[in-house]
Amino acid sequence: MQASSVKARTAFEQFEYDGWEKVASAYHAAWGHTTSPFIEPMLEKAGLFPGAQVLDVATGPGYGAGLAAAAGASVVAVDFSEAMLEHARQLHPQIDFQFGDVHALPFEHESFDAVFSNFGVQHFSDPQRAFAEVARVLRANGTWAFTLWAPDSLNKAGDVLNKALDEHAQVASPVPPGPAYHELDNFSSLVRLLEQAGFDKGSVTRKLVQHTWLMRDPAELFNSERVGSVRSGARLREQPAAVQARIGQAMTESIRLDYRHGDGFGLPMAAYVVSATRRA
Repeated sequence: MQASSVKARTAFEQFEYDGWEKVASAYHAAWGHTTSPFIEPMLEKAGLFPGAQVLDVATGPGYGAGLAAAAGASVVAVDFSEAMLEHARQLHPQIDFQFGDVHALPFEHESFDAVFSNFGVQHFSDPQRAFAEVARVLRANGTWAFTLWAPDSLNKAGDVLNKALDEHAQVASPVPPGPAYHELDNFSSLVRLLEQAGFDKGSVTRKLVQHTWLMRDPAELFNSERVGSVRSGARLREQPAAVQARIGQAMTESIRLDYRHGDGFGLPMAAYVVSATRRA
């Protein structure tokens, strides 16, 4: 059976939807080069094989779906942002992109051999419900693989942004109450959540993957957060213009001083690649 119809959006879900509708066209240039390096390690954990039936949830511009299809998988990809889906179809016209919310996936039970999501989980309003939906559409022993940004101590884009906001921001974050996704950094809590959703707790793996964001302009992070992010950049965009300028200067100087890399700059990025197998 298919999941029931999508429920009315919460304030957090509406914030996410409105945000992605606005930044879809800017996301590719602002963040695509930064999130894409984590896709191959994620797909390795997903255990793809030629002809596998796979689902990419919160597909965004479809980067993961494109690589999975190139590896020989049969791919369906969903997102709840029509603007993102339009952009994904332009980038990957050969892939079946559909409107879909991970909290109520429009697919039959046991439809897929693997499900994956590259940096989608931190935008899910109810991770437990989403994980249970993923388990529902997976076949027995199918794999769920996803990425999560690591804490600021390892992921320096978040560190640079949050330190500048803490020092200079005058307006509180406009993000409605939602999941504190960094709680998923606790491995024991993550395993418990996945087990409750229908996954084999002994199958859960987590691997730290690191990547360096190479940039010529130390203001690139500020510009990317300002125009291409939803949740992390929301507080930044709410500040008065003069405050935004001070935040941008602080972020740029931090990168200029602390992250020299050859003739440019290199910002350490880090994410966890998580995988789990659905119970038989």
